[in-house]
Amino acid sequence: MKAAVYYGPGDVRIEDVREPEPPGPAEVVIQVKMGSLCGTDASQYKAATMVPLDGPHRVSGHSGPVILGHEVVGVVVARGSEVTHLEIGQRVVPGAGWWCGECPRCKEGRINICENYYLYGIHANGGLAEFARFPAQMSMPVPPECSDEAAAMAQPCAVALHALARGRIAIDQTVAASGIYSWPPYRLRLRVDSESSPSMLSRAGSLPPSGWARSPRSTPVRMIQLPPLSS
Repeated sequence: MKAAVYYGPGDVRIEDVREPEPPGPAEVVIQVKMGSLCGTDASQYKAATMVPLDGPHRVSGHSGPVILGHEVVGVVVARGSEVTHLEIGQRVVPGAGWWCGECPRCKEGRINICENYYLYGIHANGGLAEFARFPAQMSMPVPPECSDEAAAMAQPCAVALHALARGRIAIDQTVAASGIYSWPPYRLRLRVDSESSPSMLSRAGSLPPSGWARSPRSTPVRMIQLPPLSS
């Protein structure tokens, strides 16, 4: 199969690699339909500060060149014997990071800062390939109304919504955000609709697409292109 393989700063190759092994009991294999690039990917293209090129990662065990991609959507083509919440042929979005479920942070519900956390597409092979294997626990079904383009943006959108929830943004508040990931500062405007569902408007310089990343409780994530913002 074809995959985007990272060999080091400035060196990403589209090449033939072996397809993933069959899924373990708690894993799924997906046929990738679409992926997006993250600010983390861009930073690693400049300098390999996170990819374990020269020695095994302490948790994932991966070492050397890695298949990029942690913002993808795909269709389940194989599932392990313990997987019951996902069906063959179902579209899913895998989360970016693996968590152990056992450390103090996980038991607090803070799986995003798990002490044994590692990132697919950085610390282990990711999803910029024809097929990819992920833990089923971090793979979420995609509603049929949600486009592949929007689903591929679900992971960064979830990060933004998590930040809004923890920040307790109130109606009509004005907020400023800067230094998000490795992206340049961008303008952020928030609003709450009649159902008190958060929405986000962002524009990140030369990082398309920009527009609404909206996740009301009753509808899937969707992206709507907006005209340029005035200064």
